[in-house]
Amino acid sequence: MAVTLENPKILRLSEGGHDDASEGIDRISNLPESILHHIFSLVEDTLDVITASAVSRKWRYIWLSMPSLTFSTFHKIWSDKRKTLSFHKVNEEFKDFVNWVLMSQNSSITVQSFCLCGYIHESDDYTLYRWMSFLADRKLQELGLMVFSDGPVELPHFLVSCESLVYFKFVFGLHEVLKLPSSAGFVGLNMLSLMNVKFLDCVSFRTFISNCPVLEHLNLLACVFSDMKTLDIASVSLKSLVIDNGYPDPGGDGLRNCELKVTCPGLVSFYYNSPLAKDFLLQDLNSLEDIFLSIDSLTEYGVVNDCHHIMHKVFKGISNITVLKLPAALEMLCLEYLYLTLAHPECFKTSFCNLKSLKLILIPNDQSMNLMVGLLNCFPNLEALTICFAWYETVEFSVEDIPSPSVTYHLKMVELLEVRGGKNELEFMRFLLKHGRALDRMSISWAADIKDPKDITSEIMKFPRTSSTVVLKFLQLKSEVDVSSL
Repeated sequence: MAVTLENPKILRLSEGGHDDASEGIDRISNLPESILHHIFSLVEDTLDVITASAVSRKWRYIWLSMPSLTFSTFHKIWSDKRKTLSFHKVNEEFKDFVNWVLMSQNSSITVQSFCLCGYIHESDDYTLYRWMSFLADRKLQELGLMVFSDGPVELPHFLVSCESLVYFKFVFGLHEVLKLPSSAGFVGLNMLSLMNVKFLDCVSFRTFISNCPVLEHLNLLACVFSDMKTLDIASVSLKSLVIDNGYPDPGGDGLRNCELKVTCPGLVSFYYNSPLAKDFLLQDLNSLEDIFLSIDSLTEYGVVNDCHHIMHKVFKGISNITVLKLPAALEMLCLEYLYLTLAHPECFKTSFCNLKSLKLILIPNDQSMNLMVGLLNCFPNLEALTICFAWYETVEFSVEDIPSPSVTYHLKMVELLEVRGGKNELEFMRFLLKHGRALDRMSISWAADIKDPKDITSEIMKFPRTSSTVVLKFLQLKSEVDVSSL
């Protein structure tokens, strides 16, 4: 074994501050094993757990029965070794250490979680597969792998067929291909998270996901689909779907060259943060309640005016949602770039009858403000509206000639963030107060650079109100709003 762990001085904790040598009390050693396991599961690396085993007599062999194991090549011991040894030599020592721990442990203990971070996998080395086989035999429940590989990695059948595995997170340090089984899916997996993975075959991906009978959560982060014509996600069990290509330099164009097809009747939550897909086909999303829609670089998709038919498909496919979030992406305001798209009459034919909450970023110019008023007609039962104003208004807008939307019969709570008191912002507040028949509360949070809003507050308080119970609350924020938390 190439790793040397020096034993620290053995410390004892005793009751009442008495000398434990005279009292003979070791409180730490008397802790139940289950509590010790929980405490050590919070330690970042199993190597540190072994090092700490000398602190108490009862801890001496606790690592042999630890149900949670974590190994990272970024640990200081391995980082220090790389200063004098080659990466290959350090990786070999790291493998020896992991082998030693796995072989030394009590084989009757179920491994609840195993996390491997920064491992360098070589295509002609089968160590990684041997570990997965060993863990599958130990009834592994949660597996996290972050791997640097010089070639594709294959999901072995013995891991996919592991009935105890409920959580699997796989991350490539650099984009690489993950080979999926052609005819089988995880039999007991509840959550699957894939990051920096290249997908080559749309058929095998669809088959694999549809063959995971109890999969409820699927995360695709910074993945590459450039060689696929269709990303087809079909699952009767899936409840949460995340497609996020908003990472810096994800190594691909997201879904720009790929059609996104989602057929998940049980899907409840959908998070989409990526360039606009080549086409959308959202089917049977009858259970969808919450959607986060952030479309990056919409204006790069040809002419914005030419992609309204795609966005119409998106809105038509999510018309049953109860919560809609339209945040900013890479400093580009999603709603602003959707203006020309949603201005087409067919887009407004979709009515979101179940929508209760709407959260968005909005530039207070004439286009987006009029769009916002028009959008309210699509949300007849909206109860809560949150708007974060961004940048500054340009041309003034007026809503004098716009009919009162039906949403004002149900809207109860309005939260306005980053307010600067511009004429368009004030006009929008005037409109909501005038037509908000059920309005209970309007919260107005000033932008951090607005130091003395007394005059603006006074003007707002004079606006006529249809609701006799509405309460106006003014807040002074000390810092800018984190739009990602909307």
